[in-house]
Amino acid sequence: MRAVSIVIALTTIALVPGCTGAATTGTGSATAHPTQSTTVNSPAPPTVSPPSTTPSVALGSGLRSVNWRDVTVPGNSCESLRPIQLSDGKAVVSGGRSPDTRDITGGAPSTVSYGQLDGTNVAAIRLYCGVHNGETAASRIEDSIAVFTTANSKPVSLGLITAHVNPQASSQGSPTSLGGPMFTGGHLNVEEYIYKPTDPDCCPSGIAISTWNLVNGTIGRTATGPEAFFKPVDATGLDGKPYNLAVWAQDKFTNCAAHAYGTPMITFLNSHPCYGAARSLSTLYLGNREATLSIITIEFKPGPSDPAGYKAAEKFNQLETSSGTGALNDLLRDGTRIPTLATAIPAHESFYVTGQDAAITVFDGWWTTGTTHDQDLTLLNVEKNLFLTAAMPTL
Repeated sequence: MRAVSIVIALTTIALVPGCTGAATTGTGSATAHPTQSTTVNSPAPPTVSPPSTTPSVALGSGLRSVNWRDVTVPGNSCESLRPIQLSDGKAVVSGGRSPDTRDITGGAPSTVSYGQLDGTNVAAIRLYCGVHNGETAASRIEDSIAVFTTANSKPVSLGLITAHVNPQASSQGSPTSLGGPMFTGGHLNVEEYIYKPTDPDCCPSGIAISTWNLVNGTIGRTATGPEAFFKPVDATGLDGKPYNLAVWAQDKFTNCAAHAYGTPMITFLNSHPCYGAARSLSTLYLGNREATLSIITIEFKPGPSDPAGYKAAEKFNQLETSSGTGALNDLLRDGTRIPTLATAIPAHESFYVTGQDAAITVFDGWWTTGTTHDQDLTLLNVEKNLFLTAAMPTL
């Protein structure tokens, strides 16, 4: 742990309606530890359509000014054999791989994600294909994701991700549903919701994450083997701003001393048992740059001389923010490994400790790629604004 200079204050705060009590805060540098992340075997890869053109000009400018509700999506979407022109976010499709008339929709702001692949700014548009005028989950035919960049502010197709044919689909042939997509670690991750033989149309019970990037200028699947599961979490910060997180791993436990390092910290936790602790490992985009966050929350039991557990919480804060005393392990330190992410909290990062009543929360944040300066103000402000929000792991 780096030596740090800190000031610890014990104050009373009211950060959200209905939540008041003692709060402790501190910033500095510490390392954390991990737990097991959920992994699943990847299904067979979806199909990919070739790009419609290969421009020689700078790519990706003006992406957010494109009206994606009126874009031409690649052939092979919605069982078509030729490109489909959307009009106000929808089109009626006939012919192609099916004799039936189909509806395709997409392009609304909520269906478009932006990010970078191989240094190119891209947009990923979720497309839904269903039976013409169908209104139930059973009417869904196919999900796909069209990936675009721009040249001279005009959309340029980079290919199409379509749902694979699931060998474990129910007898009705329920197609795999695609969720996300989410840009993280310089890749595009797509959730694949897989129907098991007994799953109803509403509710697939299997999930995998496929990872995509540009391969020779075309969107292509790049991950192999088991892939990590992430859960999208939308949080409203204390500053009122929306934060969209990808939670890659999370856990909770009650034997806090067993998930700590450093003699002073372990000794303290053995003599001051916790109610429990919860940890998470997440990524989120701040502007065009991706950050990684480790969050740990610990709550203490009351004792004979500490009827509310506040004294134990304050002492834990002091140990966590001091040099050479140890800390709770974060998920990475405990062995969790996420594709494209670091295997440990880096030496230079943004460290923030805060709390309320008998609970203390430890934030560690750093830029997923590139340089992170100690106590980066952008990351530190995000950590402060995510306290007591949906981004927090739940005890």
